[in-house]
Amino acid sequence: MGRKVQGKLLKDIKKGDKIQIKYLKDKPFICQIVGNTGPMITRIGFLVFFTIMWLIIFTIMFSQIVKTVEVVSLYKHGIATKGIVLSKKIKTTGVDISYQFTDNRGKVHVSKEKIRRVEIANDLVEGATVTVFYKKDNPAKSAIFVHPHRK
Repeated sequence: MGRKVQGKLLKDIKKGDKIQIKYLKDKPFICQIVGNTGPMITRIGFLVFFTIMWLIIFTIMFSQIVKTVEVVSLYKHGIATKGIVLSKKIKTTGVDISYQFTDNRGKVHVSKEKIRRVEIANDLVEGATVTVFYKKDNPAKSAIFVHPHRK
C-alpha cells in the first residue's frame, strides 16, 4: 500500500530504505511512519489559524453589540440637546462626524462619531444642527441621533 509522506525528517528517504512504522494492532491499515510529524503540524497550524480567525470575528461582533447597546441606552436614558456638526470626513469605512454640544451645566463638549452607512450622513454638513444624547453623569459619553431617510 502506498502513502504520501510529509515532514522534514523524511525528505531523505529513498526507495528501498528501511523505516519504522507505528500501527494499531487490530487495524494495521491505520498507521504512521515513526518521526513523521508533518501531518500533525499541518493540522495544528490550521486549528490555530481558524481559532484566531474566529476569535477576531467574535471580538468584532461583540464590540459592535456593546456599542449598539451603549447608544440605545443613551437614546433611552440620556439627556437630549442640540449640537452642531463641526466637521465631516468621508472614509472607506464610513463617515467620521465631529460635533459639539453644551450640557445642562453649560459646559461645551466636542465629540466624534463614526457612521458606517455613508448615505445616512448625507445631510450632516458642517454647521448643521443635530440632536445629541449624552449621559447625565458623564457627558463625554454621547451620541448623535441619526435617523435614516426612508423613501
